Amino acid sequence: MITYTDIAADQMICLQCGAPLIKEETYSCAVCHKDYQHLHGVPLFMSDEEEYIAGMAKQYADFARQKETELGELEQAFENRPYRQVYWQQLRKALSGNNELIGTLVNMLCERVSPAALLRTRSSSASAAVLKDFQYLKRDWCWLEEGELQLSEILGPLEEVISDAISDRENILVAGAGVGRIAVELCGYFEKVYATDLSFSMLWFFQQLLKGASINFHEINYANILQDTYVARELTASYHAPFSGYTLPEVSDKLFCYISDILHSPHKDGSISAFCSAYFTDVLALKLLLPEVKRLLKPGGVFIHLGPLGYGFEDVSEKLAANEIRAAFIRAGFEVVREEVITCNHLESELSMQTVSLKNWLVVFRKKEYVQRPIEDTTIFGVAEGIKYEVRGRLEEDIPMDQIMIRTAEGEAVIIAELAFDILRFLAAPQTFEALITHLDSCYEIEAPSMIADVLLHLESLKVINRI
Repeated sequence: MITYTDIAADQMICLQCGAPLIKEETYSCAVCHKDYQHLHGVPLFMSDEEEYIAGMAKQYADFARQKETELGELEQAFENRPYRQVYWQQLRKALSGNNELIGTLVNMLCERVSPAALLRTRSSSASAAVLKDFQYLKRDWCWLEEGELQLSEILGPLEEVISDAISDRENILVAGAGVGRIAVELCGYFEKVYATDLSFSMLWFFQQLLKGASINFHEINYANILQDTYVARELTASYHAPFSGYTLPEVSDKLFCYISDILHSPHKDGSISAFCSAYFTDVLALKLLLPEVKRLLKPGGVFIHLGPLGYGFEDVSEKLAANEIRAAFIRAGFEVVREEVITCNHLESELSMQTVSLKNWLVVFRKKEYVQRPIEDTTIFGVAEGIKYEVRGRLEEDIPMDQIMIRTAEGEAVIIAELAFDILRFLAAPQTFEALITHLDSCYEIEAPSMIADVLLHLESLKVINRI
């Protein structure tokens, strides 16, 4: 049986140098030897694991602290309201139960990070976003009628797009996969499904469900309810064979879920058949996301966006209208395959009198075909004009450089490893690929020239080097 890690082994690359990753107990880079760990069973592909873990721990701890404060304030507020004890007792049980679950996550993360890293980490204003974990668990894995209806309104259009517009079904990358239901449903259409998210909690919940565990939590509705008993209800999330009909062993053969920053994805250039963004694209400025979409997709690959354009960031100058997004993709070498507006209810609850209805922009872009130029022994490379660099990180006895930040002529920052930096120094005067391999053989243990070719293609895609 294929395992999660076997599926990804031929696709993953090092975030620092772009070389292929080797899978043993964990992933490690064949060239710069960076290790990529698992975080309580969830593969973690981040350049700075400690910073990420400390940030998540701080975010969840802040959320738990806010809820503890809220509980104390509510305790006082309801003390002299005996006629509201039914409402209060239900609410207290729900808040306490959910907070206990978040506390478990905090403890798990704190086990993996140093106190010094926690002290360096600032509080996050996004801590309230943890609430969405429970909302999506309810919609995706509690098998409630309202949740299944909402999912059918999302999955129906996606299935049509896949059937009509995607012939290459080798793989699909689901960005912002959350607790994973949409990724599971897509297993029915693709040979491999990569499900990634920046949220540890969402992917950990998803991982537990894939192991056959159940997750107990509470839905909370403070207002817009007909009965005081509707303020909260206990729910259980569990894995059943969903619309796709896939059982857990079958999903395990197809699906690989992992933590990553979608702007720095651990996949090779041109390795993804389809890129799906459902209720996610508008959390990032398009100018940040589009280059990575273009890098990852194969020629002829498809990008699917389904969701509102509400935007979860502050920069008004980047809150693009649909026609502006369309124009940006066309300028970047994409063509429009399909476009329409679909109305769906969002995170609806049968206990609430409030319904949120969203107009979702469904658009499908196809990356135009091109022929990737191969690298020959006589291919000449040189450093692109305007490149600036600075060495960052601590100095250690055996590791003279922790990481190097490169800035392109356009001002974009790129973090690379020591090997890639040595390549740039050697290419300060243009050199052939053969000369570069000869030079590197004297400094590194190069198992195969193809590994260096992958690094060069990665640097070329980032516009750090050019062919002469």
